[in-house]
Amino acid sequence: MKNGFFTLSLFILCISVSCEKETAPVMENEGVPLITKEVYSDDFVHEFTYNGQNLLKEKKSRWFYTLYHYDANNRVTGADLYEDPGIYSSNWETAEAAMHRTEWVSPENTQKSAKTSYTYNNKLLESVTILRIPGGVLNKSVFECDQNGRIVNQVFYYEGNVSGRITYTYDEFSNVSKEEHFSGGVLLTTRLFEYDNMHNPFYVFRHLKTPGIYTNENNIIRETQIIADNNDPNIETVQVTESVYEYNDKGYPVTKNGYIRYEYK
Repeated sequence: MKNGFFTLSLFILCISVSCEKETAPVMENEGVPLITKEVYSDDFVHEFTYNGQNLLKEKKSRWFYTLYHYDANNRVTGADLYEDPGIYSSNWETAEAAMHRTEWVSPENTQKSAKTSYTYNNKLLESVTILRIPGGVLNKSVFECDQNGRIVNQVFYYEGNVSGRITYTYDEFSNVSKEEHFSGGVLLTTRLFEYDNMHNPFYVFRHLKTPGIYTNENNIIRETQIIADNNDPNIETVQVTESVYEYNDKGYPVTKNGYIRYEYK
């Protein structure tokens, strides 16, 4: 009888300790407008949905669909990509039919085309692997971070071989101020960025760790691209793109360049 009572007590204690160790999932992006649509035209729309922790769950469009997965610490662990293969077709009729499809891509009507997986070293992103389906082509990015946890170097691998590299420089607000693109150790292009002092709606996607548009706190108002070794007289060595925004009363853009529209919930 005593043994039975001891076993029962131990069982209850274990449950109690287990419950104490369990913590509720952390809610992200509280009190922040969550972007739900990026509208270029009636036919060109990106939609975004969120999980219970206000993290990006789905990116949807007529031609692409991405589903994201997270761990208990709200770190993205992977994603499943579905896309209409017709948009890449060299056959004009096939490509044209894909561009004019009316049904949006989804897991129910389209086969999976790629699967990504994320690995971490403690809290820092270490690598992202993309496996193409079918075919099994493997692409991988390996990352280096600074003391603030920001990605400063991204090395690309294709089928196990280094195919390129991007280095990132940040301004005082942790916006990416410069990107340098290399191939075979040779600098190809440099991109310089200038920003407003308003809220970037895509900052709520920062858990995806993609430097730039998903990690910048502010919006890009000027981008300068410099081609390092340009021998083509038909291509400008320095190309400048400027963007103008209209903002809501919370400091988030509602339009960009007069035709791109953002919607929030």
